[in-house]
Amino acid sequence: TSFTLATLDREGHSALHFEQIGGFNVSMFGARMFAEFISATIDFEGAGAGQQIFINGHHAATGATVNVVLTVGSNIAQVNGNNVDIAYGANQPALQNQISPVNVGGRVFVPGRFLANAFGVAIDFQGAGQNMTIVLG
Repeated sequence: TSFTLATLDREGHSALHFEQIGGFNVSMFGARMFAEFISATIDFEGAGAGQQIFINGHHAATGATVNVVLTVGSNIAQVNGNNVDIAYGANQPALQNQISPVNVGGRVFVPGRFLANAFGVAIDFQGAGQNMTIVLG
């Protein structure tokens, strides 16, 4: 199963957001859209900087339960209770300690590669700033 996130979704809302961090474009997913696609639950607590995002679902390959807690403005997330730098394993060391969820116009965007890795889904980019396909299994 796959799903392509375009720059705009069916309703004309932004599905992707690209943050310029340390000279690199970082792809961000709409939090709710990503959670719904992978059949995970999502909940939000608070607002603005410090808002928390709770995404609970299953790893696509193993079926293991995955619980992720992210905080707007924080580069540290919790995955199954363990603190993890969101940029851990990023292909650009300059991004370490710099990537965090953002709130843009009332919509929360979360780091795409981090969530894809946490939930065991593959992502495929089709051109810089264009579309991205998420592949389950």
